[in-house]
Amino acid sequence: MTAKKLVRFVVHPSRLNFGSTELRVFQLVRILERFLGEKICCKIEPLPTKSPWQEIWALKQKPGEINVFGKSTLSRLQKKTLQILRFRGVRTCIDYVDSDLRRIQEFNADVHIAASHTSLRLMHELLANGYASPDGFKGKLFLLHHNTDERFSGIHAADLKRSSAVYLGDLENTVCSEAIAERVTFINIVRSEQLEKELRGMSEFNLHYCIRKVAEKNSGGIVAKPFTKGFIAAQVGAVVLINEAVDDAVEILGPDYPFIIPDNSEAAILSGLQKAEDCFGGPEWILAMERMNAMKSVFSHSSIAAQFGEIIEFLSD
Repeated sequence: MTAKKLVRFVVHPSRLNFGSTELRVFQLVRILERFLGEKICCKIEPLPTKSPWQEIWALKQKPGEINVFGKSTLSRLQKKTLQILRFRGVRTCIDYVDSDLRRIQEFNADVHIAASHTSLRLMHELLANGYASPDGFKGKLFLLHHNTDERFSGIHAADLKRSSAVYLGDLENTVCSEAIAERVTFINIVRSEQLEKELRGMSEFNLHYCIRKVAEKNSGGIVAKPFTKGFIAAQVGAVVLINEAVDDAVEILGPDYPFIIPDNSEAAILSGLQKAEDCFGGPEWILAMERMNAMKSVFSHSSIAAQFGEIIEFLSD
């Protein structure tokens, strides 16, 4: 019987309770153990953040093991640590999620993980334009879609008589005005634990407001966000209102998805909300629901596990 491959998810010790760590580490591990448990054994471990302890930690790792470094570690992960792991025969993955993708220049890992189609495309563009470390790019790019929060399982939009819109997330990332707030319930969620008290009420909404601010040109980074808000809406049986700037949304739902607006101006948003109200229960609403249901195959636990399985196969060669 072939021994299981050890996959170590390495996290920043002070960020174990962060929402991003909860989803992209703890909950992801549970998915992988369920679907890939016969092949891999997952372990979650804090990364020593200071020298020489990080180098000593790296020297203790065993050949053939796989280390996955999430975005919480990138500010403290040393290039020397990756060099030691490579010398030890340890395979390494960097999961950038919504970090600055230009950081692929910093890390010579075996695998660079993109959490969305948009981030994968941007990574390929960076490499095509010669954006790599001075000693060459040695890794391979893989797509691993973002999993949804398991706490939404069992929640389903009620059989409502009209469209009812909600925004769930950090208000800093969306567009809100007095006129928009009259038609959308805004629930500000910054920390993971804030979600718990809001979950029960989510069944009262069937339209998720997924309008994202357009990043400023001089923001200093190349960042692509996974379409997690859309995934959550699909999971609970709702449709979404999106603007074209939302990463992956048009690509996954299709350019003819009924509730896409061209920009995030107040006029466009109010027009989109009105269209959703007018179309409720009609052919366009039904088409939107069909697209949302079809999207479930993108982020299903089995699909995510299959994508991670491809990474394991590559690293096992």
